[in-house]
Amino acid sequence: MKNATQLQDKMGGPACALDRTTLILEAQRGLDAVTPAIEAALQDRRITLRAAAKSAPLDTSIVFGIAHQIRGLAGTVGRQSVGALADMLGTYLTDCADSGAPPVDEVVVVLVLALDQAFQLRDGDPVLNETLSAASQLTHSRAPIHSSDARLQPQR
Repeated sequence: MKNATQLQDKMGGPACALDRTTLILEAQRGLDAVTPAIEAALQDRRITLRAAAKSAPLDTSIVFGIAHQIRGLAGTVGRQSVGALADMLGTYLTDCADSGAPPVDEVVVVLVLALDQAFQLRDGDPVLNETLSAASQLTHSRAPIHSSDARLQPQR
């Protein structure tokens, strides 16, 4: 066996006997086998998120849960922009909950629309890059202000 990794040493079993290149190829084959199912789950979550964003009143706990699922699934299949937008949505909702400020429904809807656009485009697309930038600016400008924010503390 060539230079076993610490993980291979811990695992034992058949993986322990594979060299690093073979181990990586086997892992890639496994990921390739489940990628269609993950992509299908992402599309299902996308549809559910769209429906949740249209509900009245807006149930932010459902929107947060779906955004959290999308963030995890997107990273698994290399959809960084989808994951980043889902993370922005989840972070915005968490910041609102932590501060006690209600989320602005329109901000949530815009983030959902941006996320929906990210599903249609591929990472690196200039339109998607601009969407990511605009969504980031929106969430930062609409983020609730925490009373513990250093900018609000009296100067000494």
